[in-house]
Amino acid sequence: MKQEQKKSQEGLSVKKEENFSEWYTQLILKAELADYTSVSGCMVFKPTAWQIWEKIRDEVDKKLKKMGVKNVYFPMFIPESLLKKERHKFKKSLIITETIFSMDGDRPSLKEIVSLKEKYNSMIMVDEAHATGIFGENGSGVVEEENLTGNIDLIMGTFSKALGSFGAYLACSNRVKEYLINICRSFIYSTALPPSVIAANLVSLDLVRDEPFRRKTLLENANYLRQELQKHGFRVKGTSQIIPLIIGDSQKAIKLSENLKKNGYYVLPIRPPTVPAGEARLRFSLTWQHSKNILEKLVDDICRIYDI
Repeated sequence: MKQEQKKSQEGLSVKKEENFSEWYTQLILKAELADYTSVSGCMVFKPTAWQIWEKIRDEVDKKLKKMGVKNVYFPMFIPESLLKKERHKFKKSLIITETIFSMDGDRPSLKEIVSLKEKYNSMIMVDEAHATGIFGENGSGVVEEENLTGNIDLIMGTFSKALGSFGAYLACSNRVKEYLINICRSFIYSTALPPSVIAANLVSLDLVRDEPFRRKTLLENANYLRQELQKHGFRVKGTSQIIPLIIGDSQKAIKLSENLKKNGYYVLPIRPPTVPAGEARLRFSLTWQHSKNILEKLVDDICRIYDI
């Protein structure tokens, strides 16, 4: 398949491919640094074009190439400019984003994305993997917290993070559900979850709903750690329980991780290509059990063993 690559002055890199088999056409916007590694097994439609934000993992790129998908790479941008330019070329449009980004711990402007969906006749799929059990009145996630449940077409999440179990879920229409049950390869050829795991999943949902003090305390403590690190001159990001401590240099991040491990903290360094060059970091993902006393000592130990 012949390919032509060109770059615009804005840094846009476009790969053009000819002779695509046009089964379904759609436009997909993929949120930056999104943790979306099972692309081929999750597709509702076969796309002929993907619009993907810069810094997506190499793993996603490999899977897309195997599917014969055209890739368009571009730096951080306001999605409407792309929709305005490209939407009319495609029959279907699906906007995909995480509600809590796994590497930066921040969140997108979901209401703005919903307005784009309505304006450009699109669908929205969100990944609540890092939000389930943490946000929302009942712990359902950011979609619930922002009162947008009726505006989102596909809501996926996992039982393996805040809910402490195994498996995943997709909240969708009956039509999409029936389609996936009959078409989704990774679902069809997977062994069903054991009854004990399903029971644990159901109980975990009850606990999250009935014990909101856990997620409230968690977010308060996460904010405390973020503020304390900032007070000591460290660069941090995020607005959630995920707190990236930006080191910059990969070797320094590795060394700090190793020194913290010697002091009883297991926090791994995250380096390029998982994050952009110059953005190597330690990624803290807190739980309810991480009290302020623990976090205070953590900050003291970081300041003691690392010179910023």
